Amino acid sequence: MTTWVYEQAEPTSTYLVTLQIGVYSRQRMSKNGVEIFSVLPDRLRTNFETDFGRQSQMMKLFVKLFGPYPLAGGYTVVVTDDDLEIPLEAQGISIFGANHCDGQRNSERLIAHELAHQWFGNSVTVQRWRHIWLHEGFACYAEWLWSEHCGERTADEHARHPPETAQLGAGPGPRRPRPARHVRRPGVQAQALTLHALRSQIDTTSLRCSRIGRTATGTAAR
Repeated sequence: MTTWVYEQAEPTSTYLVTLQIGVYSRQRMSKNGVEIFSVLPDRLRTNFETDFGRQSQMMKLFVKLFGPYPLAGGYTVVVTDDDLEIPLEAQGISIFGANHCDGQRNSERLIAHELAHQWFGNSVTVQRWRHIWLHEGFACYAEWLWSEHCGERTADEHARHPPETAQLGAGPGPRRPRPARHVRRPGVQAQALTLHALRSQIDTTSLRCSRIGRTATGTAAR
């Protein structure tokens, strides 16, 4: 006999709406400019603190790189009471399975990936599925940027030495994927290479322009 009402302030694509029902507890993790909440079974709380403990640092980095967090209601991470094959992003929410919460921090790249989707995929959503690489390519590249930020493998190292499977599947740019194929890991890795190539080209061009500017300034001074 109870009616629950949930309101989403921002425009939302229907595929980004999710309903999770379970015996969960909700806690606020941090308020480092953006409120971050956790919703999960109590039995997983200890592991969660280890696996998801660096999310506030991720949020801070991505805000610096991608711009302000785009959703007014903050960010919520849900860990279900059962296992999931892959995590999933929703509007302002990411959903992980209990298997992603093992206390070993084995899923941290996925945590970064799903958080990045709040900018790439949720704030801006493609009109046609053939452009899905703009969601997944950016989210995969965000994994590499987080790795670089943590002093682990740099984005360039990820790009130069991707897993062998990255050579398979969808190519490194826009194409028309089959329905069951558009989010496969091999294609996502290859799509991230497109962004790294673009970033490298922009960095090279910026450096060249900077050198030209310094030379022109020196000539004028003389």
